[in-house]
Amino acid sequence: MKSHISFVRELVKQGGPKPEHYDELNNKFSSIAKTIRNSSHPEHMISSIREALNDALTIETIQGYGFNKPFGYSGDFYMIDKIYQKHISPDDNLRNWDIYFHSQKAPIAVRNRKQYFLDLLDKIRSHNQSDTLQILNIACGPCRDVYEYLDTTKDKNIHFHCVDYDQNAIKYASNICEKYLDQITFYHKNALRFRSNIKFDVAWSAGLLDYFTDKQFKFMLKKLYSLVTQEGEVVVGNFHPDNPSRDYMEIVGDWYLNYRTEFDLIKLAKSAGFCLNNIRVGVEEEYVNLFLHIKCGKSFI
Repeated sequence: MKSHISFVRELVKQGGPKPEHYDELNNKFSSIAKTIRNSSHPEHMISSIREALNDALTIETIQGYGFNKPFGYSGDFYMIDKIYQKHISPDDNLRNWDIYFHSQKAPIAVRNRKQYFLDLLDKIRSHNQSDTLQILNIACGPCRDVYEYLDTTKDKNIHFHCVDYDQNAIKYASNICEKYLDQITFYHKNALRFRSNIKFDVAWSAGLLDYFTDKQFKFMLKKLYSLVTQEGEVVVGNFHPDNPSRDYMEIVGDWYLNYRTEFDLIKLAKSAGFCLNNIRVGVEEEYVNLFLHIKCGKSFI
């Protein structure tokens, strides 16, 4: 542990890791995580690493922002938008930490899932050229994806229904999507308690279910299914347990998820009452973020 801490301190002195340090630093975090998991008193070791990071763990860096949680929870709307936009600190002593952060597989996967959503919308639109599409976006966060879709396609026959329990997220997303507010309805609601008389063509949730227990997960699946049309589709994201950034996220960012494999997702969907023919699991390019699809009406097979 001492050598690992010394290595981190030296990187801090040098103004953060450069690409030639990435593999070694990742290996250090993996080694630290293994030691912590086998320790009966891991708190001191975790604190030592975080103390060694010093200013690199303030909100001036993305990893520090994630650790400090200004809005009280991991993966808030501002954090996600920093990832989407590949934000880099203007401070020369900190910028390398942000560049390192963005090189991690998890942030890449988050950016990929935005594209996954955009591709999903394009596919649905290609099969339905005329009707107004109703899209439910649960835990919508910054709505950067919604803005990009509307700004790129100029699709006037689509309406987004964006739900978030954080009023700050809704305010932030409203500012981003200011040009397109006539095509967006925001709901300041807890996703588990959300109700609607509207039937949606797609019910999408990018990252909320990563934080849910299996019981909550199944409840949410059934709720979303009840909200889509007879030909609609439910799509929810979940990180895979083999996330290569997991040790870094947990040790540095105090960021924990409920990881699930393809088998786990299918098992949960089946136990929630869905037929196997109506279930499939997609994945983004890094194979870090999985997407459980539940098709209503027609099967995938």
